[in-house]
Amino acid sequence: MKENVLKNNGLKSTEGRKLILDILESACEPMTADEIFVLARQKRELNFSTVYRTLSTLAEKSIIMKNIGGDGKSYYQLSSEGHCHYLVCSECHRRIAIDGCPFEEMRENIANETGFHITGHNFEFVGECPECFKKNN
Repeated sequence: MKENVLKNNGLKSTEGRKLILDILESACEPMTADEIFVLARQKRELNFSTVYRTLSTLAEKSIIMKNIGGDGKSYYQLSSEGHCHYLVCSECHRRIAIDGCPFEEMRENIANETGFHITGHNFEFVGECPECFKKNN
């Protein structure tokens, strides 16, 4: 399947690209480039710049999604997983996915009113998770 996704997007099916897609496929939540790099290095000799360039290429082709978290870091996930909204703890930076998308109707209305072709959106609530809130109060 990975070979087809890469080929259909005009990309060579390299071991590095397949490995990064495997890592994102098995991830329970979006990952940073550093997290992906650590896991990739356990299986294959890759340098960080290769991982970063691969993530950029895959994001440009919309095979993966790149979102900027409240902590300023870039987070990556497979595009096929659909988009997700998050609660982000400003203390421990834990990310909790919110089920569903409360903005779908708004997106359709904005697209219809403006003629703008919306391809995606990001949204996060930033605050303190229950554990950090209890610890700090």
